[in-house]
Amino acid sequence: KGLPPGSKTGWMQMDKHYTVAPGQLTVLTGWPSSGKSEWLDALLMNLARQGWRVALFSPENHPSEIHIAKLLEKFLGKPFGHGPTERMTEDEVNDAMNEIEDWFGFIVPANGTDRTNFSIEQILGAAEAHFRLNNLWRGKEHPLGLVIDPWNELEHLRPQHMSETEYVSATLSAVRAWARMHNVHVWIIAHPQKLRRDDTGKLPVPRPDAISGSIHWWNKADNAITEWRPLDDAM
Repeated sequence: KGLPPGSKTGWMQMDKHYTVAPGQLTVLTGWPSSGKSEWLDALLMNLARQGWRVALFSPENHPSEIHIAKLLEKFLGKPFGHGPTERMTEDEVNDAMNEIEDWFGFIVPANGTDRTNFSIEQILGAAEAHFRLNNLWRGKEHPLGLVIDPWNELEHLRPQHMSETEYVSATLSAVRAWARMHNVHVWIIAHPQKLRRDDTGKLPVPRPDAISGSIHWWNKADNAITEWRPLDDAM
């Protein structure tokens, strides 16, 4: 019957096309404000309930309290901040935090005094250190995941003799090899190069090969997902 399917996403329609297995690389792209990070957080919440443990490198959601608030909203199904509708209570937050802290870890690689630029090697090392610290590394009880959101926040020390395409190919190969060697699922959120409208003036669905670094974002990934919505129609 072939290889067994991965963990379910939590959405029946999505499961027909994508399930999550350890040791794979998933690339997620889409135009700005299309909801990439929010969708991935919802996916991670569904996976956590199935036993997954995930390390999050997400500079766009810094400080981590902002990211935790978003995860709490998905866990409790209620807004975090003030508003006219029912909000989560302090007791609900305290109870939910016990689960959140068990499921997710927010990693910041050691990089001297500069806390803004990080290499892929530093991020992978920080993820491994997080899993070791929590007695998860190479364990069989919980599948492990790593999120890199977004790719453009990384420090890319491209050698002078390498083109961008060659560098992206080599780096993604290294990430995929690390994922397979350690049986960790890696998600990378990467933005398309530029907003280019088609002949009708509308934004097309961005394919993975629209990410800076060309076709390797497509052929190096085990899974490639595009998040898209007709923003022009909603305006």
